Amino acid sequence: VGLRWLRFLGMAAALCSATTQASCTVLHQERLHEGVYRDLERQKYKEHFNLLDKHTTLAIQLETENSKMLMTRKPQA
Repeated sequence: VGLRWLRFLGMAAALCSATTQASCTVLHQERLHEGVYRDLERQKYKEHFNLLDKHTTLAIQLETENSKMLMTRKPQA
């Protein structure tokens, strides 16, 4: 009876160890995935911010050029 009990305890310990390792691996992979997702979101935010900044700069330049053209245009009579 003692040998069976030791075998059972050994198999139970091995099963618990494997389960713990598997769950830790899954949690680690989830954290890595979340980190990659956050990095992609940050990168996308920066790109959108840069595009907005360029768009604003171009809009200001266009408005300035239009104002200059209107000022230099001779009035037609």
